[in-house]
Amino acid sequence: MAEECSVKNLRASLAVEQDVARELFCPLCFSFSTDPKTVNCPAAHMFCSDCISSVHDNRGPCPCCRQPFTELRDVPLVMKNMIANVKWHCTNKQKGCSFTGTHADLQQHIQQKCSKQEVPCDFTACTDTMMRSKLPAHQKKCPRCPAECEHCKDKVPFVESSDHLKTCPS
Repeated sequence: MAEECSVKNLRASLAVEQDVARELFCPLCFSFSTDPKTVNCPAAHMFCSDCISSVHDNRGPCPCCRQPFTELRDVPLVMKNMIANVKWHCTNKQKGCSFTGTHADLQQHIQQKCSKQEVPCDFTACTDTMMRSKLPAHQKKCPRCPAECEHCKDKVPFVESSDHLKTCPS
């Protein structure tokens, strides 16, 4: 399954150590940033790159202290390491998932493993979504499940098999 999923806008309540995570949140969008930038105002405030880029492009002052700034800088390596090592609960914690891990681990968990994550059926034209744990049972009875035509050997969705048999070349 080539599912695209991104873990953005993590809430502080999902952090294992909430007090640490709150210090690393962007003061503009109040979300956790994996790519923060500091500005060269006197206090060197930190923001997520998406939020501060537009302020910088419009030549606005620092949104926290209202002092002018001219540069966006990468945060120091020690800060990047702190950010990379913050532990998070799964975004599906309220649905019963007990996973905890770094942002990178969480991203992989959501994309590939979390049994509580809502995922779409893989079959063409099926619009059903369900928890990943229920996907195998759904696919066994999905009317869009491809079945091989006994005559021409084409793969045809089960729901279309009778129409296919009327026009099957074999």
